[in-house]
Amino acid sequence: MRRFAPLLICVCFAGAVFGQSPLETLRELAVSKASKLPVKELRLRADPDAKVRPLETVVVQALVYGENEAGEAVRIQTQSIAFRVDGDNAGHISKPFRYQGQEQENFYRPETSGLLGSVFRQGTVEYALQDSALYAAPDKPGKYKVTASADGVEASLEIEVSADAPTTLVAETTSFNKEPQDRDRYRALAERYAPFIAQETWFGPK
Repeated sequence: MRRFAPLLICVCFAGAVFGQSPLETLRELAVSKASKLPVKELRLRADPDAKVRPLETVVVQALVYGENEAGEAVRIQTQSIAFRVDGDNAGHISKPFRYQGQEQENFYRPETSGLLGSVFRQGTVEYALQDSALYAAPDKPGKYKVTASADGVEASLEIEVSADAPTTLVAETTSFNKEPQDRDRYRALAERYAPFIAQETWFGPK
């Protein structure tokens, strides 16, 4: 750890100069170190499926591709992925986060030397990579479009909202006794407005 102390000091100093936190500086450094290939293609996939019930959610993952030295399409890592929902009253999309499921395709790993390269690659996967977003379907059935962009390249995914879709809700595994009546006079006020506050902090404003 001592050998990385000068590097961490430089990162903190650079972040202070450019108005970034140390974590943001490390994230940008990790991504730039782990992938230098330009974005050539972007694909979207829904997990588990691009069909969801009204008012339920589905994960949308963006797969980013570039070209290696041999001209082959390879999956690369980038932090500049933005998601949006096209149209009015078409549902909501969350802020990007790292995909939590099982990856079906490996990332391109350029030749790097030493322990520092491994640290940057691991940091990219664990922290810097934010390639997914949670789509919350509207209450009206229909077909809606989610679009993602990365470095000027865009891709769209059509999601069908239907009552016939399999539910994405997880069944409760624990039952609790009835909650005693709360005498706090502000309880009803909090119950009414807490969901709106949570939505503004998690879902991107339209």
